[in-house]
Amino acid sequence: GTGAHYCIGTHLARMTIGLMFNAIADHIPDLKPLAAPERLRSGWLNGIKHWHVDYTGKSA
Repeated sequence: GTGAHYCIGTHLARMTIGLMFNAIADHIPDLKPLAAPERLRSGWLNGIKHWHVDYTGKSA
């Protein structure tokens, strides 16, 4: 974020989220989004509230 205050953990949180999504993709390679994610935005949070996806459950 920007502004007078900035969370010092932002970079760690973004890196952790990236690792999490990569791990999910490793285990479910055919994961496909059905729609754009519904964002969660407030004065405190900026993230994904819902993201509808589809997959067959077959791993590579």
